[in-house]
Amino acid sequence: MRTIACIPVYSGLSALASLIIVSAPPRAFAERDITLLWKPLRELAGMIESVRRRVGPTEGNAEHATPSLDLYAA
Repeated sequence: MRTIACIPVYSGLSALASLIIVSAPPRAFAERDITLLWKPLRELAGMIESVRRRVGPTEGNAEHATPSLDLYAA
């Protein structure tokens, strides 16, 4: 591994996710590479929010429920 970057994904003030990117030699990440990810990360944030709205809290525990995304479910 040459470079590891952990990039938070936000929507406004809400933290939605973290993106971890790893590069292999001879490639390394630079600030420009991260800057190029801003638009795709905004789109990712929109997709996450869309799924969370669709899933929503359950009726029985709506006050305390936080929507979760199971990214490993088939």
